[in-house]
Amino acid sequence: MGSVKAPCPMDAGRPAGKTAGHRSAQRLGRGRCARKKAKARYIGVDRLWTRSFVLTSLGSLLLFSSFYLLLPTMPLFVKELGGLEAHVGLATGVFTIAAVAFRPVAGGLLDRYGRRPFLLAGVALFALCMYAYGWIGAVGALLFMRFVHGVGWAFATTAAASAAADIVPPARRGEGMGWYGLAQTLAMAAGPMLATWTLAEG
Repeated sequence: MGSVKAPCPMDAGRPAGKTAGHRSAQRLGRGRCARKKAKARYIGVDRLWTRSFVLTSLGSLLLFSSFYLLLPTMPLFVKELGGLEAHVGLATGVFTIAAVAFRPVAGGLLDRYGRRPFLLAGVALFALCMYAYGWIGAVGALLFMRFVHGVGWAFATTAAASAAADIVPPARRGEGMGWYGLAQTLAMAAGPMLATWTLAEG
């Protein structure tokens, strides 16, 4: 006759089955034990909503909201500086070219030196450029600032996404990155609406 498996340690104190008639109950007990262990792992080691993950997601929401805030306002700003329709396209293109060119560079530096310093530097540069737009008085200066802004955007967004992927438990990575991406989608809606409201209020 085969040996009887030991009861689940999470059910300590409960009587174990002693006869063949209790095998069904033992199987149910082992299933209950597995579910308890899975639940403990889910809320413990695999906990998603940590302080770091929440702050990273909120930071991404604010960062992307700032980016989308400029979409409806940049064409008006270019024309206010005396620019042409072509300059509106250049202002967008220069930003995008800088972001595309520096993303691979940012990724390599992040792997070599860590996420935190480049995340802070990217966010600081991005915020500084947002503030500096108020001091620009010529289209040429605007295009230069857009390039620098694109560099800050490349480092900030690459570092934020890498940090979020590091924070999320491997067992819940798909779910975690879905929530992180939701912050960017909300920013896509909130940024332009906030910009339009600001322009309307004058």
